[in-house]
Amino acid sequence: MFLFDLTNLGNNMVFEKEIWDNFMSIILGVFFAFLFYNALGFALDTKTPLVTVVSCSMYPELNVGDLLLLKGVEDIKDIQAGKDGDIIVYYQKNFNKLIVHRVWEINNNTISTWGDNNYAKDSWTTSFDEIKGKSILRIPYLGYPRILLFNIATDRKTEKCQLLYDHRFIGE
Repeated sequence: MFLFDLTNLGNNMVFEKEIWDNFMSIILGVFFAFLFYNALGFALDTKTPLVTVVSCSMYPELNVGDLLLLKGVEDIKDIQAGKDGDIIVYYQKNFNKLIVHRVWEINNNTISTWGDNNYAKDSWTTSFDEIKGKSILRIPYLGYPRILLFNIATDRKTEKCQLLYDHRFIGE
């Protein structure tokens, strides 16, 4: 009596090669995605070249699931403020997360922001050093895979945006 069935040995080797090929494809895909992300960051002068919009605070300008391409900002003079100011991404240390809002005011090195769909400007300020970049391109829906994975991991639901406030008409 044989311990192994030699009749399926060829099929097992094909199956193992297929698993190995799939594994290597995944590893190469992750490697090239990492390489692409870092090359994009280098070319755009930011460590955070791609950001996904995860809330409705910038609706209707930006929607949940939009992917933003960011460009680094070398000088605070490169940022426009006001109701049509630049949309920036910055690290908000009190919330320990990135925020995507419009620049409302600039005073020396202090920046006030306001989400287009928020009742009032943000109660905090940020410094130029906390800015990760300003938005140069919006790609609708491309951020949804990240949001869906996050929602599955945290049992969170995706917001459906509706217009609550529009501060762009203030002062007209």
